[in-house]
Amino acid sequence: MIPTVKSNIERGHFLVKMIAKNANILTVHCTSDVKWMRVDVAKVRQCLLNLLSNACKFTKQGIISLVARHETAGNVDWVQFSVTDSGIGMTADQMNKVFEAFTQADVSTTRKYGGTGLGLAI
Repeated sequence: MIPTVKSNIERGHFLVKMIAKNANILTVHCTSDVKWMRVDVAKVRQCLLNLLSNACKFTKQGIISLVARHETAGNVDWVQFSVTDSGIGMTADQMNKVFEAFTQADVSTTRKYGGTGLGLAI
């Protein structure tokens, strides 16, 4: 999955333009203990691209990181993905609503950055 996302970015995916537009740097790291996972590849890819797209949109001259690591919880193996950025950040109230459909941080954010508020809800 990580190699697929990384290769999409390197092959001129729309994220390349978003990263360059705001003079950001993207780092991608997958720990060596992540071997495989059974998933709906299209859905996981879309989730990661939505998170990365938002990070690109709200970060200027910063760093955006995608990390995949192996986790074990209760004898079950997981792959944990994290997307972090050095962007504008969110308040606690905004974080509580981030996965609600058609929800954005506030009206001024919508005017400045655009979007429908659907990306993370999907």
